[in-house]
Amino acid sequence: MEGTGLLNKVKGFIVENSLVEKGEKIIVAVSGGPDSVFLLHILFSLQKEFCLDLLIGHFSHGLRPKEDPFEESLVRELSQKMGLNLIVGRPKVPLLASKGSLEQNAREERYRFLLQILKETSFHKVALGHTMDDQAETFIIRLLRGSGHLGLSGMRPKNNVFIRPLLGVSKAEIQRYLDEGGIPYRLDSSNLDKRFLRNRIRLELIPILRGYQPRIIEVLARTCQILGMESDFLNQVLEDWLAMALIKEGHGVKVKREYLSRLSLEAQTFVLRRILEIAMDGPKGIGYKHIIQMRNLLSSQGKSPKISLPKDLFAAVEGDVLIIAPKITPDDIEFSYPFHRPGHYELTHPPISVRIQEMEHLHLQDIKANKDPYRAYFDLEKVSYPILVRNPKPGDRFCPLGMKGSKKLQDLFVDNKVPREQRKLVPVFLTRERIMWVCGYRIDEGFKVRQDTRKVLEIQVNKKALEP
Repeated sequence: MEGTGLLNKVKGFIVENSLVEKGEKIIVAVSGGPDSVFLLHILFSLQKEFCLDLLIGHFSHGLRPKEDPFEESLVRELSQKMGLNLIVGRPKVPLLASKGSLEQNAREERYRFLLQILKETSFHKVALGHTMDDQAETFIIRLLRGSGHLGLSGMRPKNNVFIRPLLGVSKAEIQRYLDEGGIPYRLDSSNLDKRFLRNRIRLELIPILRGYQPRIIEVLARTCQILGMESDFLNQVLEDWLAMALIKEGHGVKVKREYLSRLSLEAQTFVLRRILEIAMDGPKGIGYKHIIQMRNLLSSQGKSPKISLPKDLFAAVEGDVLIIAPKITPDDIEFSYPFHRPGHYELTHPPISVRIQEMEHLHLQDIKANKDPYRAYFDLEKVSYPILVRNPKPGDRFCPLGMKGSKKLQDLFVDNKVPREQRKLVPVFLTRERIMWVCGYRIDEGFKVRQDTRKVLEIQVNKKALEP
């Protein structure tokens, strides 16, 4: 394909996937290798048409003392020739001294560097030079590791702030374009190091597969694209289901077991993985064994055991509800803070913020319309400072709004299916040693705002800090 044709092909991919909008500021990750150099040339050629503001980000891993300086020098020359600003990053700790996978550590450091630039500048996106070949290699790696449809869908053209404009072209096309145009680039000798799985796949396995399918790169990349579209559809269906069934409450997530029991085994597996991702704030660390454990937990009869999960989480079935929540250690249990006046308070343990303010009488209908369990209103004349917030204590009782007589907090928690491990972290507000509010649940009947209330006290807790 002639140079102009390849440029148009990439431009078409960018437009088709809405990777770039006019006037955007884009950081171009340039290592000095052929793919990233080609990416820079592509975006530079589109700079005027799309009114782009480009910045080059180059991360020097420090793993190849003989090659790294030459790569950095080439990138500096490119930035000067194109009149673009350049930011160079290096790992804070030598990667060779880091524990774990060297390849993974290098990748994480590079991404951290690029995200740091975004954080410190007004730029919008980061452009990465992944190609069709990289997509095919990623598919094989994840296939060998036993990924599901989501993992096998590979890298997406757009993922949050990262864009990949070159997923529609092969390395061979890029190589020809650069060589025919006399455009300089550096070859990374570490790409020949067969200690890395990706290199073994590229150098050994893919040539064998070409013997069965000469267009194996294009075929696998297309498979990723198809799986990606199917995954997007399934995820939309799943998110609609979770919006109906999943509850975020306190420090955990929970879902009624009956909702899950209605699903087929395949759908249940799919849903449980997503619930774990929500609880764990991402897919990292989730294995198929955790899904099996969760399924066994759901099918258990009588008193259900607890299972340990990554990131210090546990899962259990309490009553008819599946709960996933953080484990609690003895150090997490005791807290007590007095508030001597209205104001905004930031607490460290639990990590919540509390805002207390006094106001003139509010209409009862406005108070009744409040659906936020982390905001409550009280008759100010019934409250005295200091207001104390602490964790629940054995024997605590109060009179829940709308009831007569007192009720144990223990019974309130049981009725609301609050995990036993989480009850100690529920903020309880008191005045004159009397409970006025169990945050997230009920206020005390004796402190409610009445028709003749003259002044109102509002307490609001930052609920995000109470959620995983």
